Amino acid sequence: MADAVPQIRFRNDTPPSPRQSDSAAVAVLCAILIALIVTRLLQARESLWLDELHTVWAATADDFRETARRAHDGNHSPLYFWLTAAVVRLCGVSELTVRLPSLLAGALLPVSLFLVARRWTGSAWMALLPAWLVAVDPQAIYFGTEARPYAVIQLVSVFHVAVFVELAQRPTAAMRAGFVLGMALLFHLHYTAGLLLVGELVWLLGTIWTRPDRVHYAGRALGVDLLTIAAVATIALPGVQFVYGRRASWNAFIDHPGLIGGLRVVPWGVTAVAMMATAWIARATWPTKFRTAGPIPYDRAAALCASVVVAPYLLAWVTSATDTARLVHPRYLAATAPAVLLMLSVTLARFPQATLRRGGAIGLAVWGLVASGIPGELSSHRRLIAFRTDDWRAATARLNAQPDHALVPVLLSSLLIESDHVAARTDARLDAYVRFPLNSLYRVTLPPGHLIALPRSAPWQLPADGRRQLGTANAAWLVVQADSHGADAIAVAVRSALASGAPGPGISAANDWSIATKESFGTVHLVRLTRSSAFAQPR
Repeated sequence: MADAVPQIRFRNDTPPSPRQSDSAAVAVLCAILIALIVTRLLQARESLWLDELHTVWAATADDFRETARRAHDGNHSPLYFWLTAAVVRLCGVSELTVRLPSLLAGALLPVSLFLVARRWTGSAWMALLPAWLVAVDPQAIYFGTEARPYAVIQLVSVFHVAVFVELAQRPTAAMRAGFVLGMALLFHLHYTAGLLLVGELVWLLGTIWTRPDRVHYAGRALGVDLLTIAAVATIALPGVQFVYGRRASWNAFIDHPGLIGGLRVVPWGVTAVAMMATAWIARATWPTKFRTAGPIPYDRAAALCASVVVAPYLLAWVTSATDTARLVHPRYLAATAPAVLLMLSVTLARFPQATLRRGGAIGLAVWGLVASGIPGELSSHRRLIAFRTDDWRAATARLNAQPDHALVPVLLSSLLIESDHVAARTDARLDAYVRFPLNSLYRVTLPPGHLIALPRSAPWQLPADGRRQLGTANAAWLVVQADSHGADAIAVAVRSALASGAPGPGISAANDWSIATKESFGTVHLVRLTRSSAFAQPR
């Protein structure tokens, strides 16, 4: 028989019938979900961006073993890519199908937050707050509309935290299995999702130390489960070592964070920590006026959420500050983000006055919508967010429409960090990897050897095969991912290198190269380079 949820009454509460209140809240939740699904489906058909093209390249490999290898080439574990590969094999390849796992996870995320918050607070209306905030959070929208694993990670993390808070007092076989399997799933979706376990264990050990009567999950049972998780994680040890070996590359897009400022990478992180600190101070000042009990005691749930947010963040901050591994980034802390919204809901539920709780929830809900920028984006561009600015689909279509695109070399200058290692051409897998932006869903039809990837930090340094191709060409296409100013600078640098003969053997110092045209597709630019006929050599 399922445990009965205790009904707790407070003198200052005069709520409507729980059944009526829940029904109305569920109706509001359904309206939120309908709006969420419709608006996100509209944006899900946008052009894939660079990282998503890697997902397609991996998912469309000939077999699942090659999918794992390609995921590994992009510093990822293969689980999510196998899931996407299964989807595209069933439904075909398109922007919508490769984003389908994330779209489903993003749609279920508000529901999961509602269910957990309802369980923890006993209030369906209070449970609407995290559901609404995640529905309008730009980062959650981004994760929920891209072909990457982060939306799935966030969905699994919600249920993992919900299981763990009850596991501490009811370590049943089902709870323990959920804990072990959930963490194994999170780790194999993305190695950094394992940071969630750090927060959970810090809370558990702290509770054992301060309130041992609240914990029945320790000793042998905990040790066995942690060893099982470690054994499952060991399978991925070669992949972890490979990714860790490339950690210096992360410096290109992750800066050294300030201790407090860095917490902003977790949506609502600073607000939640400040609100919880205020609640603790207020409760210490007026202990008899604060609600302390519920279906799940507020203190227990709030403390777990705080630990899940703060402990992984502090560990990520230390590893970033010491350059051990720069992990203070929204992607790498994605598993902890939903706990922030649960912490807001649980903390508000502790306040004694119903008016204060409702007013706080409404204020946060309104501020969440305003701060998201969605109203302005909808009115201006009819979309929720404007994060994806690289239109590879349009740029590739335009290039394929050029009469001579298959006759002359195509130079690719992308933002791939790994492309800095292509000049030597010593790794065939790396060579194939750095070409995926134009060899994935959006494919340029070219003869072998005509697609030449340029180094990221020095795009004018052509590899040997590029020098040979350009030595006899009278034109070339340059595909650049950068802002407009950066694209101009790269195009000028490549043209100057060609004109001076700097690329090396096969190109005469008398070459008269010029920039003929430039077309922009967001932050992807298509540049045509031509050489005057006086210096053109027959092919």
